[in-house]
Amino acid sequence: MSTTIDSLVSDEDRQGGTPCFPGTRVPGYILFDYIAHGYTVDEFLDEYDIERRKVVSLLSDVKNQIRKK
Repeated sequence: MSTTIDSLVSDEDRQGGTPCFPGTRVPGYILFDYIAHGYTVDEFLDEYDIERRKVVSLLSDVKNQIRKK
């Protein structure tokens, strides 16, 4: 099964192609690491210079991907 997360961008010249938030070098998986370790989205936003709408978009994209099946 192949999935695409539209809210992330992948570029071989940035983080070795790891999908990142657009306009940043912050991999999307970092958000999920934060949540898994008990941190909030607000704490993630305090640590990284990413717009809230981009975080919400990623969470929505992932929810829609796992809901499809």
